[in-house]
Amino acid sequence: MYAFIASNPTDSPMTLGATITYIWITQIFFSIIPWNVNWDEMNAITSGNIVYELAKPIDLFPLFFSKTLAWRFGSSIVRVVPIVLFNLIVFPMFGFQEYALKIPDGKYVLFFLCSIFLAYILSSMITVFLYSITLYTIDASNFLRDY
Repeated sequence: MYAFIASNPTDSPMTLGATITYIWITQIFFSIIPWNVNWDEMNAITSGNIVYELAKPIDLFPLFFSKTLAWRFGSSIVRVVPIVLFNLIVFPMFGFQEYALKIPDGKYVLFFLCSIFLAYILSSMITVFLYSITLYTIDASNFLRDY
């Protein structure tokens, strides 16, 4: 990407700093994409152990949604902390500030945090939808693959 943008910066739709930041952000929030599910929940549905959750006096949707949201957020935090620390400490230490994550102005950070929050909610909803499909069909092999 660096070579493409550096060869003709006027033709590039993004600046070099914006492209580098975009790539770092995609690496940090890669786990938001809802192509994976929590296999503990999925196995509980397919094996029939979901009956233990159904016997409790709670709604199943808020339970699955909160577990999925926490699972997605937790897996992102594991990626966020090392990448941000690496960008803030290691890159400046060795003189690679040009390749580091650049933090924008205040209002853009607020918009970004709002959009990431909505992305977490949407991703969790899609995953819970896959759980509900599996609850009614017992087999989600057409939707998911166990890697």
